[in-house]
Amino acid sequence: HASDFLVYRYCLQKKERNLNVTSCGKSFCASQSVKIVVHNVNRPPVLEAISNITITETETLVLKPAATDHDGDEVKYAFSQPVSKYTGKWKTDINDKGSYIVYVAASDRDNTVTFPVGVTVLQKNRAPTIKTDKDEIMVKEGQEFSLNVKAKDPDDDEVTVTIDNLPLGASFKEGIFTWKPEFETVNGSEAGEQSFLSSLDIESSQGRETIMVEFKATDGEFEVIHPVKVKVENVNQKPEII
Repeated sequence: HASDFLVYRYCLQKKERNLNVTSCGKSFCASQSVKIVVHNVNRPPVLEAISNITITETETLVLKPAATDHDGDEVKYAFSQPVSKYTGKWKTDINDKGSYIVYVAASDRDNTVTFPVGVTVLQKNRAPTIKTDKDEIMVKEGQEFSLNVKAKDPDDDEVTVTIDNLPLGASFKEGIFTWKPEFETVNGSEAGEQSFLSSLDIESSQGRETIMVEFKATDGEFEVIHPVKVKVENVNQKPEII
């Protein structure tokens, strides 16, 4: 038991032994007892080396040191910041990117040894975001409108914004989407061919066509899609005499 061991250890800080020494001449011998006192010397624990560690932001660092004590003493560990002093754990967060030196200490109560561990925290890539003036627009056939599209990356990575398929007659340049729906967009003879080019969801009801225009932003790793709902109302045109 640990407590019994400590009592035994501290009660036996020294050990005495009697050594009989005999000296003899030609005819007689003389003997004398000599007391020898041996004092206990505590040896420090030996801490095993820990390799440098690399993790990514939001991951948890867990240090598991191992030490050997040649006297059989109980060894306890402690850690320097930013690691928890007694658990050896550190839950990293965003903006913890950098290089750190964490000191691991092993102690047997009398002696303490320390060992530095290099910890590198890599930046965690975060997805970009897309913001538009409006997420839902109501227009009429033949009415031109523009929409500002802005993308932002929390890591300041370069972001590319695209539209896979532009509606017929639309343009997207320098973050500005411009479109003038043609008069055949709703209930026209070519509506079924033209409107679905940039749509995932199209609904025709009561002279109105709903078209989902999707803007795509990528930072090279993450890809996000931001849909904008465009409701195009039918505009009645005068009949033509052929």
